[in-house]
Amino acid sequence: MSVDTSSAVLYAASCSLALWAGTKLLFPEPDRAARHRDSLPFLGETWAAIKHADHYYDWEAEWTEKMEGRPWMFDVVGRPTEFVIGRPELIEDILVTQFDKFGKGEYVHDALQDLLGDGIFAVDGHKWMQQRKTASNLFSMRELRESMATVVQDNVKHLDDTFHRAMNNGEPVDLFQLFNRFTFEVISEIAFGVKFGGLASETEHPVETAFNYAQQRLFERFLEPTWLWKLQRWLNIGGERELKEHVRTIDDTCYSIISRSIEKNQAVRRADDRHESSPGTDAKSKKRHLISLFLDGVSEKTKHDNEANTEQTADPKYLRDIVVAFMTAGRDSTTAALSWFFYTLTQHPETEMKIRQEICAKIPELASGSISSPSLVQANELVYLEAAVKEALRLNPAVPSNIREALEDVVLCDGTVVKAGEAVSWSSYSIGRMPHVWGTDAKEFKPERWIDAATGKLIAVSPFKFTLFNAGSRSCLGTKLAMMEIKITAASVLSKYNLTLVPGQSITYRLGLSLAMKNGFKVKAEKAIPVSHS
Repeated sequence: MSVDTSSAVLYAASCSLALWAGTKLLFPEPDRAARHRDSLPFLGETWAAIKHADHYYDWEAEWTEKMEGRPWMFDVVGRPTEFVIGRPELIEDILVTQFDKFGKGEYVHDALQDLLGDGIFAVDGHKWMQQRKTASNLFSMRELRESMATVVQDNVKHLDDTFHRAMNNGEPVDLFQLFNRFTFEVISEIAFGVKFGGLASETEHPVETAFNYAQQRLFERFLEPTWLWKLQRWLNIGGERELKEHVRTIDDTCYSIISRSIEKNQAVRRADDRHESSPGTDAKSKKRHLISLFLDGVSEKTKHDNEANTEQTADPKYLRDIVVAFMTAGRDSTTAALSWFFYTLTQHPETEMKIRQEICAKIPELASGSISSPSLVQANELVYLEAAVKEALRLNPAVPSNIREALEDVVLCDGTVVKAGEAVSWSSYSIGRMPHVWGTDAKEFKPERWIDAATGKLIAVSPFKFTLFNAGSRSCLGTKLAMMEIKITAASVLSKYNLTLVPGQSITYRLGLSLAMKNGFKVKAEKAIPVSHS
């Protein structure tokens, strides 16, 4: 950065801070909710957020617990006022009762747009409704579920190779890094029908590197004054310049694959119209990935209703935003879920043993090694495994926080006034630890809390209590697919290997859109000791 540019940024920052502080001083406004004990005059929680960045979610959870989930105000210079909540009834009020009065809003859309475009996670209104309907149709397709199960099973074999090689060589495995590559391969193949080969490579694929940086940089925007990152983007400097380069890598790859998929889909349609097959257009060549399924749906809609705007939904930019949103949601969150689940097992070997006993009882061919991974149907039978996964995610949620912007002045069900443009946030990390939500043993790991002792079946828990997968109209459409991927992967690994934590590590999180592990997570793999079900 040149001296002139640095001076311009510093000058703009000083003017903005002076204007903001002057406004607060001349036009003070009484607080509409409690403040954190670390709050400072004019600066609000700005300094506290910086000071506690390494353990931010725990800092937030401590005060949310002290408030028993009641709203407290969170102000950072250059950002909209935010109300932090931690009570199920307040979350339900926002996501269901007053759903139309809250949205992603301009603040979130601006922060995410460079990567997500007008994808489902960054928009509201008609754009969101249209994509929600499209995604709902896709996720309900049997072809997508079966295709995903097959892709997961195929890639689990590469995990097996990695663990086997590490075990024979006596080398540790960075499980977080391995799962990061694994989920990237799975989601790429499901979204694009493309194998990047990352699990067999010693280095990251450029697209994977690009996604890693882009998602981290987007989260950093939420920690900075909006004007600051927008100024950096305009000047094309710092992290914003690097983000632009990585997004270009993602776009080049996406558009290239989408273009080929559209051409192939059109060739198939022409062959179908002629009632004849042509080279490369038979049923076996039609990959059942997200783009092909979407284009098939567009083709059928065009054929039956000839709507004027139907062809527009096959626009490459529209497809790109759908696929990037799918990859963003499906990769980082699943990596975090798998990593924290296996870390939790290293701390609770008794739970690991119970999972192996369940596998032995319900899928004996997996326990004996006759098959390498369970089928979709078999994975659904593993009740205790799912309970253990959900309990691990209660305490270490893959997506730790959520935020909504008030689209108009709103009065919450507890009487709190939220003005248009202000935000309300809640932390799944906090709520999962709250005694007023989960009881006095909230901070303890107990998979049994998810199982009905009388029936042995999973207990249905309110999504306003277990908030990881959102709720209401914005509930996660991929919940079942994500759980399927986690269970197939976990059952496959646990049936063959015992993973122990390498001593001397600091296992903690990194602030981000997902609960990534800051320093990785190294384990040593040993052959699993056979167990008998009891």
